[in-house]
Amino acid sequence: MCEYKNKIDVVFAVDENYIQHFCVAVTSLLENNCDRINNVYLLHDIQESQLLKSVISFLFRRYKKELISLYVNDSIFSRFYISGYISRASYYRLILSEVLPDSIEKVLYLDCDLIVTSGLDSLVELEFWKSSSYQVNGSEIGKNENTELFLYAVNEVKWHNIGRLRSLGLTGEKYFNAGVLLINLKRWRSENISKKFFSIALKFNNELMFHDQDILNIVFENSWGELNEKFNLLNTWFKQDLRNRQYIIIHYTGSSKPWHFNDSHPLKSAYWYYLFKTPFKFYIPYDFNFKNLLLKILKLFYSFGKEIFIRQTA
Repeated sequence: MCEYKNKIDVVFAVDENYIQHFCVAVTSLLENNCDRINNVYLLHDIQESQLLKSVISFLFRRYKKELISLYVNDSIFSRFYISGYISRASYYRLILSEVLPDSIEKVLYLDCDLIVTSGLDSLVELEFWKSSSYQVNGSEIGKNENTELFLYAVNEVKWHNIGRLRSLGLTGEKYFNAGVLLINLKRWRSENISKKFFSIALKFNNELMFHDQDILNIVFENSWGELNEKFNLLNTWFKQDLRNRQYIIIHYTGSSKPWHFNDSHPLKSAYWYYLFKTPFKFYIPYDFNFKNLLLKILKLFYSFGKEIFIRQTA
């Protein structure tokens, strides 16, 4: 077994509705990176749950990793904007510098609706200091200028309304997705970042269409480093064939998820591959019924017939 000098702590945030999907996500992480992971932390608002206890027990038995559970009283977010399928658990990442041990200076935050398909070695080795010419949010940092980044993330600005971003005070040409964040906790603490988060949340409130993600982008504009898209492959690239793209982390963004029977994500099978390694392997999607099964079969026949017709007329 290979022992790595540099290991990393990983943190997730979850509510009761996402325990299964958290289990699948962390299973995929540990299947491919067990020796690279120091501790796994879970922020949640679940006071008593036999299901969560069983997941913690499963992870220890299988990977010899003790999940460190941190309860969050989410009443502190009671005035924050909530909409759609987003819950207050999404805001938990805003208090990481307050709830994680001071000894942790760098942490990897992961959403629960993703799958890690391979090793994260190059991500773990990243440093936050940049002393050479480097592109950060479109601005080149001079070779003699030391700049310490707040985090690394994947840019997804081309999928956003620039006018909306301008209304939030963002002036740059980049906007990151907050589902995969390599975070400089040391700097977050030194600059009392959580206080800034809360101030922005209350200032813009229901203007924050993407909730905590908008807050993070406002606070860290021009202060974050861009990751390769393979570390957070988003549904926004759906129309471009995802099967032909490189990826290490598949992030199932949007309201349709791979655990839904009707979901048509081309990389949906990755979720089910890791699901079968968990105690939830007998899960049946809530939308699995005769009507939806028949519709899916008809769609398959239609796609198959259309492909044959195109080939014959080409």
